[in-house]
Amino acid sequence: MVDDGPDVSRRSLLRAVGAGTTAAALGIVTPATAREYDDPESPSAEWFAREQANWARTREEPTRQTNDPAFQARWHEQSVHNFADWGRLGVEEPGWQRGRNLCQQYAMQCTGDPYLYPATAVPGRSSVDADAVASSGAIAAELDGRANVRAVLERLDRDVDPDAADRRLARSRLSSGAEDVDVSPGAALRGGATDPPTATLPDPSGSTTGGASPLWSGHPFYDEVGEFCQVAFYDSGLDRDAGGARLSGRVWAPLDGDPGDELPGVVITNGSIQAPETIYWWAAHALVAAGYVVMTYDPRGQGRSDNRTPDGSRGGNANPGVFVTNQVDAIDFFRSTPEDPYQHNDRRRPDDDAAGVVDVNPFWDRLDRDRIGIVGHSLWATGVSVVQGIEWPAPAKGDENPVDAAVAWDNLSTPGSELAGRSVEPRVPTMGQSADYFAGVPKTRPPEPDARTAGFAGWREAGVPTYQLNVRGGTHFEWSRIPTFPTTSWGAWGNDLAEHFTVAWLDYWLKTDAELRAAADDPGPAGGPRGRTTVEERLTDLEHWCERLSFYYRSARYLPPAERRDAWPAGESPRHWYVSEDLRGDC
Repeated sequence: MVDDGPDVSRRSLLRAVGAGTTAAALGIVTPATAREYDDPESPSAEWFAREQANWARTREEPTRQTNDPAFQARWHEQSVHNFADWGRLGVEEPGWQRGRNLCQQYAMQCTGDPYLYPATAVPGRSSVDADAVASSGAIAAELDGRANVRAVLERLDRDVDPDAADRRLARSRLSSGAEDVDVSPGAALRGGATDPPTATLPDPSGSTTGGASPLWSGHPFYDEVGEFCQVAFYDSGLDRDAGGARLSGRVWAPLDGDPGDELPGVVITNGSIQAPETIYWWAAHALVAAGYVVMTYDPRGQGRSDNRTPDGSRGGNANPGVFVTNQVDAIDFFRSTPEDPYQHNDRRRPDDDAAGVVDVNPFWDRLDRDRIGIVGHSLWATGVSVVQGIEWPAPAKGDENPVDAAVAWDNLSTPGSELAGRSVEPRVPTMGQSADYFAGVPKTRPPEPDARTAGFAGWREAGVPTYQLNVRGGTHFEWSRIPTFPTTSWGAWGNDLAEHFTVAWLDYWLKTDAELRAAADDPGPAGGPRGRTTVEERLTDLEHWCERLSFYYRSARYLPPAERRDAWPAGESPRHWYVSEDLRGDC
């Protein structure tokens, strides 16, 4: 992570400047030479006023959510439904080893954008299995609302897996000195302008009680655009460990697709720590709408996948090797067919009934296995940077790396850097996207303007097409829709920019000329990623996007024209390419 300067609160920093405190006292370093991006000069009241306004963008989405009772009710309701679904899966698919995964229930912040879900119920029938909830999640009734944490812990110690997420959640509250605290799904919002309504489990008639909002009728995506199938498969471990952790995921496809369509495909991999697939469904929706088959999944140690292998090898940040190996496994599963099934499901535990596990991508007959893109966020952006260039591990599907294009969300890694012993080697066209802040800590001095373009520079030096975009006022969470986390507006700033350029970049490198012509002729949904312009114009005409580009960090591109997309591997001179070292400055 780039150093954004001393950890100084915005209020104390602005107070100091207003009192005439010197730059040296604040730890601010004035650049030795004047640069255009240092306008206004730093330090100055004008510079800090601009920084205050820029930093304020990081609060746009959480402020909106806090002050929107309808959002809070919808979020709480979906969180309860996800908890119930987790209980149902525990009954129908025993043997999952996900007890240490914080987001295994897809509840609270792990719900993601609550408006991107299918309907939670249909008229006359509830989608929540009350028996499953009672058998595997009775403790939820104690945790939902104001609970006596010490009493809950005593019961958890008696009756529940000691590593269960519920117990860890309660203990974290207790360790802070609180014994009677709010640990409900809406707890993070309490204390705001409004108090979120209390959601209750629906009754069989399909209605709610207690004044909660009506059950969610579903995002129109599921009726008009796309569908998904839930899948599970075992990871390989490759050369890192024995493998055998069961991974959970979804494969998505357009509703109007037919067998034999041979659509391009994209595999999306989560960020690190505890980032479930739910927070990346916005990208799955956008790509399916643009004509892709898409896969989202939870890597080992995250979400609803197993936390570890049968021999105890861990996942997540405790084992950074999975940020490469699980991505390879997901790509291999995604490319599986009845004639060439996924090859690692024999690593299942001897006592595991393998419920939910399948050997073949359910949409295999709509996927063109020779047109594959990958997208990853956070540490998995580093994984993307590595996986696009590695020699494909054996045994796998074919001898060559199947990846044709990539997007790294915060951010593209520098060539030669390593992850789990594997180095970054530019091989395919790759876009990097980043932002002004990590989690919204205000800056105290101008950062180095090329601090976000090291990966871009390495790709360009290797002669491989690349692009770098940096979101003005954005944070590390622009690419993960996590309720209450600091981001700019989900629908009108950073996430919107990320969607537009992610789809455009993958279109540029994965779609055929005929597909691109059809997309340009298709008016598409209002505000959607398709239609109205050519894909080349979507990547080069930045009039609509310039104000969203960082004035701290340079955005850049190194892009051949559309008619020369296939010429760059031959070492063609980039004389007529779209080349810019500062996209915002060139607007």
